[in-house]
Amino acid sequence: MQAASDQQWYTCTAGAWVARSSSSGCAAAYGWCDSATLGRKVPPRSCVEASSNNTWYQCDGQTWVDPVDYTAQSGPAGLCSEMHQL
Repeated sequence: MQAASDQQWYTCTAGAWVARSSSSGCAAAYGWCDSATLGRKVPPRSCVEASSNNTWYQCDGQTWVDPVDYTAQSGPAGLCSEMHQL
């Protein structure tokens, strides 16, 4: 998992978070998503209105997914941790 606090990678080993140099070798990795609209990475569960098509997407820790319910501020990964409207 990529931490929101420092964007570093961690794995849970024996109940403790241990720092890693990358997500290489992990069976599954959940990290920040690159946003072309914002020009930067955003943490998992962030919701962004895409400038390319005005559709809302949510970072699920692996890719951008939809639909996002703007009113409820939630998407497939749960409540939006951040909302970025155009």
